[in-house]
Amino acid sequence: MPEIEDRLRDLERLRENGAITDDELQERREAVLDQYTASQPKNKGGRIFIWGLMGCVVTLAAIGLVVVAVGGGSSGTDAHAAFAQGASATVSTAGRVKLRLTISKITDPATSSNEFEQPKSGDRWVTVALVIENVGSAGSDGGAFTLRTKDGSEYDQTYVTGIGATDLRFLEDLTSGDKRNGVVAFDIPQAAKVDWLKFVPNPNAKGDLYFDNK
Repeated sequence: MPEIEDRLRDLERLRENGAITDDELQERREAVLDQYTASQPKNKGGRIFIWGLMGCVVTLAAIGLVVVAVGGGSSGTDAHAAFAQGASATVSTAGRVKLRLTISKITDPATSSNEFEQPKSGDRWVTVALVIENVGSAGSDGGAFTLRTKDGSEYDQTYVTGIGATDLRFLEDLTSGDKRNGVVAFDIPQAAKVDWLKFVPNPNAKGDLYFDNK
């Protein structure tokens, strides 16, 4: 009995983390119960025990439904990768949204092709070119990037065409299987050191991606 309960809880955790869908959860749960039922003797005590186990499953299912209701869908966990060219990570969030981000290039400092576009005095530009791919079953509905420096300061994106910064509005509707390229840019102090680059696919649910600069 404890072993079966542990297996069922593991399945719930996989669903909560976005590793499996609700349909896959149901199929795997039924497989676990079928396997257990087949191994039990056919007597009244066995049947009573199975009914008790089914009650446990219903309780676990109810807990899962509460998690979905609070998070607005299957919530994910944070993903981490290095802040380096070629680094890649996949993040899952509510609504079965799953995105893979890969850093294709980091330019620090970045210089503008337009002489009239320059960073603020004492600042520099940092740009990060990314490949963003929807590897989930649902379309994305947005996303935002933030860069943090080692002193704890955080910076939002800056949009400067001369350094290649691109419009990332395609994240509002990146369909399953679609892949796009984008460049994010930040204006930070000359002496500042990058701590991490964060991507938030859904500000109202768990599941952010961090490119950490160790």
